[in-house]
Amino acid sequence: MEDTKVSELICNEGSPQWDLQKLNNLFLPVDVADIARIPLSIQAPPDRIVWHYDKHGVFTVKSAYRVALQLTFGDEDGSSSSSANPSMLWRLIWNATVPTKLKIFAWRVAHDILPTKSNLIKKGVDMQELCMFCGDTTESALHVLVMCPFAAATWDISLLTRHAHQVRCNTMNDWLREMLGSTNKAQRDHIITLLWAIWGNRNTLLWQGVQRSPHDVVAFAQQYVHEFITVNGTSSKVTNWVRDAVRWAAPPSGRLKINFDGAFDPTSGRGAVGAVARDAEGGFVAAMV
Repeated sequence: MEDTKVSELICNEGSPQWDLQKLNNLFLPVDVADIARIPLSIQAPPDRIVWHYDKHGVFTVKSAYRVALQLTFGDEDGSSSSSANPSMLWRLIWNATVPTKLKIFAWRVAHDILPTKSNLIKKGVDMQELCMFCGDTTESALHVLVMCPFAAATWDISLLTRHAHQVRCNTMNDWLREMLGSTNKAQRDHIITLLWAIWGNRNTLLWQGVQRSPHDVVAFAQQYVHEFITVNGTSSKVTNWVRDAVRWAAPPSGRLKINFDGAFDPTSGRGAVGAVARDAEGGFVAAMV
């Protein structure tokens, strides 16, 4: 059986046809029926190697790349959703109305090749691994761009359709597929730009020791998109996507309201807290730091 060739299963007396006796001796009836339905050429051409992933039967690097994508991420025949289709992710990134450098940045995010602390440590760099903002978790791309309390506050301030940090994914590739695949074009532009702005704020803190507030990061990203669209004359619609600040509301008559806030600098290990008490007319009563 191991040394049997297909040609030995064909009778060439007259027109070529399958040798049903040999087929029945070697295969199950259901397999014999399938084999017998395969048409045989009357020209008896010589055998040749065929790459069945290409319609012409010819192997190409492009077709091999598509097969590799299918094996890695699943079929691309339309049965999978757009958010799970890797080719769709790349199209969503490259079709965004943002500068090319932001598209390249998003591509690097999807491939997890940003120089985060976790990636640098994997490459043998001896450094402290904790996030510079929270000082509590290893700085991965998913953490610093989405899950860190600073990043989460930034996404909460933005007027996107969902809380980005509440999308549960294990990698930035999965997060991008989920977010870009479930939002409209304008929102996708904002998502890519805000990711870039958060990363830029991280780098400013690292190299200059300066940190902007989440509100300032969102405002900067919106202004950046607005200027790009204005200069390039694109048709993308720019709307306000910074959540309005909450105004102070007075307490009921006869009561005091105490507002407080705190901050912590993980690089120096220092923190501070402050509080102020006001009456029902907004008058100052007391304060502490």
